[in-house]
Amino acid sequence: MSGHIDTAIIVFARLPLPGQAKTRLVPALGEDGAAALATRMLHHALAQAVHADVGPVALCMTPQSSHPLVRDLAAR
Repeated sequence: MSGHIDTAIIVFARLPLPGQAKTRLVPALGEDGAAALATRMLHHALAQAVHADVGPVALCMTPQSSHPLVRDLAAR
C-alpha cells in the first residue's frame, strides 16, 4: 500500500432553469433572476472545485440534458 488516496470532487446540481431554480427567491428576484443566480452559484462551485486541485471534478446534473448550459459547463 502506497499511502496515496485518490480524491475526486463530485458537484451535484439541478439544471438552473427559470421557474425551477432557487424557487424560494423567485418572489424577490423573479424566475429569470433566480435562475441567473443559480447559474452563477454553479459556476462558482465548479471553479472552486477545480481550484482546489485535489483531483478530477465531475458534474452530475438533473435532468440530464443537452441544454447549452450543460455543454458550456462541461467544456470548462
